[in-house]
Amino acid sequence: MKYHLEYGILYLWEGRLAASAPVLASARALLSPDELTRADRFVTPRHRRRFAMARAQLRMVLGRLVGAAPETLSLTYAEHGKPLLDGGPSFNLSHSEEGVVIAVTREGRLGVDLEQHRPLRDMPALATRYFAADEAALVREAAPADRPTVFFRIWTRKEAFLKALGGGLSIPLRSFSVDPAAGGGASLLRTEGLGEDPATWHLGGLECAPGFTAALAVDRPGFKVARLGPIPGYPPQQPASGSTPVVAFEQIAPLV
Repeated sequence: MKYHLEYGILYLWEGRLAASAPVLASARALLSPDELTRADRFVTPRHRRRFAMARAQLRMVLGRLVGAAPETLSLTYAEHGKPLLDGGPSFNLSHSEEGVVIAVTREGRLGVDLEQHRPLRDMPALATRYFAADEAALVREAAPADRPTVFFRIWTRKEAFLKALGGGLSIPLRSFSVDPAAGGGASLLRTEGLGEDPATWHLGGLECAPGFTAALAVDRPGFKVARLGPIPGYPPQQPASGSTPVVAFEQIAPLV
C-alpha cells in the first residue's frame, strides 16, 4: 500500500462514540462483514454502537492518512487479536465508555490505552494483586485524594506497553514497572525477561478529555506529534437541521 506518512511523526486522534441512528448506520456501512459480525455479538445496543463507531473512526483515520477509501481497507489480526493493516502503517486504538483514542505511525511498535475514571472498591488491593511490587507500593502510599490518579496512570501505561508488545495477557503484568509521574516519556523503569531496553521506548501519558486517563507507548523516542483535527466529510450524516450534532470530534491534546 502506498501512503505518505512522514518518518518520525506520530499521528493522534481523540473522538467520541455517541451517535444518532443515521450516523451509526452510516458508520456501519464502512465496516467489513467480519467487523459487523463482531459488533453484533455484543449483547447490548450500547456496546454494539461503541464498537461500530470506534471501528468506523479507525477506518476514517487510516483512510485519511494512507489515501484510501475507509471501506476498502483490509484489516487482519495478529496472534493475540491486535488489528493490523496490510502493508502498514502501525496503529493502535483504545476506547473506554464513550471515548476513543487512535495513534498511527509509519513504523514501529505502538500501543495506546484510554480509561474512563470510575469508582473502584479497593485500589490498593487491586494494585497488590496485579501490579509490580514497586507500583503497588506507590498506590498504597498515595494520599486518598491522589490515589485514583496514581492508579489509572499506572494502569494505562502498563496497558499501552502490553499493547505495543502485542503479546496480550501472555506477558505477566508484574514483569515490568512504570512510573506514574506526569511529564516526559521515560515511564518504563524496568523489564524482566522481555528483551526490551527501557531507554529505547517512549512511554508516558496523553492529555485527554476530563474524566479519562490515557497513555502511549512507542519503541522509538524522539518523535514529533501531529494532532489530527476533524476528518472532512465525517460524520457521514448529521442530525436534522437545527438540532445539536450528537457526534463531536476533537483534536487530541498534547503529550504529558
